[in-house]
Amino acid sequence: HTPGTCAPCEVQRELPCYCGRAVRSLVCGTENASEKSTHVGYWSCGTPCNQVLSCGNHTCNRTCHSGPCPPCPTDVTSTTTCPCGKTRLDKLQTTARTSCLDPVPTCKKICRKVLECGSEAGHVCQSVCHEGPCPSCEDKSVVSCRCEITTQSIACSEIPPEGVRCGKICYKKKSCGRHRCTVECCQEDNHVCMYPCGKTLSCNEHKCEDLCHNE
Repeated sequence: HTPGTCAPCEVQRELPCYCGRAVRSLVCGTENASEKSTHVGYWSCGTPCNQVLSCGNHTCNRTCHSGPCPPCPTDVTSTTTCPCGKTRLDKLQTTARTSCLDPVPTCKKICRKVLECGSEAGHVCQSVCHEGPCPSCEDKSVVSCRCEITTQSIACSEIPPEGVRCGKICYKKKSCGRHRCTVECCQEDNHVCMYPCGKTLSCNEHKCEDLCHNE
């Protein structure tokens, strides 16, 4: 072949993810290597990392990731405020912390960390300063259904991962022009008909086995 025009390598290799708990096949040259303390990872499996942190007591709660894990979130030297971040520990403590396992003193103020409900209103935690994750958001948001025809007010903690359904049947014509969509709260733009055509062919003996069509 012409010099300099070799095709890309198509060899596939079985390579571990960054956290090391999963393996998949990747085309050579498309991987993104990241060296860990126990192995070299090449991709993210999307599950929690769970690698033991440098403190030896806690595990990483980030999604499987490249690069080093973050420091311990309750490290003695780096933790200088209460969990909500409003009060310095030197104003709360009577006994100094000597280990990341020692509880972090809390203040009496409202947490007010932004919750992960995804609300555009920026709902915040209404609990008193606390350790650990904030509770589920109990505020309400006005959300559109999946087909965006209706809206409703619903507690953020009750919004299903797949979105809110309105129960309205779509009834849009499919690509064939013969059948209609019968899905509730449909979010499809292109309604491809998946029924078999079934029309008798010109031979008058066999049926069309293609997907339903309008020609």
